[in-house]
Amino acid sequence: MRTHCHSKTQKTKTMRKITTSHDCPPIPVRDYDWSASREDWDEGDFIGYGRTEQDAINDLLEKEYLK
Repeated sequence: MRTHCHSKTQKTKTMRKITTSHDCPPIPVRDYDWSASREDWDEGDFIGYGRTEQDAINDLLEKEYLK
């Protein structure tokens, strides 16, 4: 079960909004605490993950760039 702790939305200039979420899974690994996705996320779209909010955003942008 995931506990949702925090979320916010960040605008980008030419793309859809990026929504971030801070999840607190009951595991000792913190590498995936933050996730980032596009505001209108749909199954099959990219999701970025990271230790920090910025890491998750960077992971999402890198996945989108490399697609």
